Amino acid sequence: MITVIFAMMTDYKQYIVPIFNTDYSEGVGFFVGDHLITAAHVICKGQPFIVMNDKKCYLAKEDARLLELYNENSTYDNGLDIAVFSFNGINSPLKFSHTSVDVGAQLVSRAFFRHYSEEFGDALSVEETSGIVTEVMGNFFKCDLNRILRSGSSGSPVFSNDEVVGILCGNYETDPENRILFLSGHVYYELMNKLRK
Repeated sequence: MITVIFAMMTDYKQYIVPIFNTDYSEGVGFFVGDHLITAAHVICKGQPFIVMNDKKCYLAKEDARLLELYNENSTYDNGLDIAVFSFNGINSPLKFSHTSVDVGAQLVSRAFFRHYSEEFGDALSVEETSGIVTEVMGNFFKCDLNRILRSGSSGSPVFSNDEVVGILCGNYETDPENRILFLSGHVYYELMNKLRK
């Protein structure tokens, strides 16, 4: 059994959830209003699920309200990596920023880390990681973080002034500086507005 530990977070902890796949944490999702958002590549293999009220809620691709996956034909200007699911009965106070970030902006990412502890055994903890935006490229931006994020962090939200400004996607290209790539949060509003038309 895996224990989930929330560290350095009080207001948002119930709205950021690990996404599992065959007993291994494959990523992170977070709720904005009644939407669960994650990076699309997190839910495209196997049978991903979250646990709510001690029950598994599967995240099938065909159930996604929106699913846009970065592929070999994508560029940072036109590519996307986002999945959105609707959940009845959820009303998260988390909000996306309507504006894009600028180079030099200071951000905070909240991601899950798997570790072993004497008290909890095999555990996942949510920890904050701060960083500075180093480059903005179309739908994405890169950020130097103060710790290396490992596999299983994809889909984590990144915040500025308590608003979500990005979704952690990892890195699609070799980067010698090991900067982390985020999908800009304002893209969410643009995509959802297109769906409503």
